[in-house]
Amino acid sequence: MKTYVEFIEPDRNNPAGRSTVVEVKDRDISKLSIPARCDIFYFFDSPAHNATPEAAQDEQYNISRFHIVADKLLTRDEAKKMVSNTLNTQQRAQMQWDIKLQQNEIFALTRTYNIEPVRKDSIVIDAAKKQLYPKPAPEIAHDAGGRPEDNMKLSRPVVVPKDPARFKLKPKPPKP
Repeated sequence: MKTYVEFIEPDRNNPAGRSTVVEVKDRDISKLSIPARCDIFYFFDSPAHNATPEAAQDEQYNISRFHIVADKLLTRDEAKKMVSNTLNTQQRAQMQWDIKLQQNEIFALTRTYNIEPVRKDSIVIDAAKKQLYPKPAPEIAHDAGGRPEDNMKLSRPVVVPKDPARFKLKPKPPKP
């Protein structure tokens, strides 16, 4: 199997966009050279017998999540406000956006000023390849030989009873 990346760029003549397929050594985004007009890309594997990247498109396996290259993330209200001015004259586009706005809570404003819905299985990165969505887990600082537990903060002190056999848990009162 060979690994490929398909870059999708906006195209006025094709609503799905124009795609370019490139063979890559691995799926490391930091080593990837993303075209300036690319809004979305994804990785896939294809059998080695496919001689060209275009032929590899016909037989895709191990397809990755879609990566959206964005300047910033937008809320549903921000996206609605941005598209409302341009869609008032186009009824068909208005209906499509109404559905997108109902189905998604987060949107990405791409480098080419397109607004893309962000689905739960999407990954959003910026031009510097920093992940914007989903938020990466915070890294725990490890001092020389330190343990992750040493960096934990407690909201209240832990009390260890003198006689654990007599220690009984009291049920919490229900929240109003």
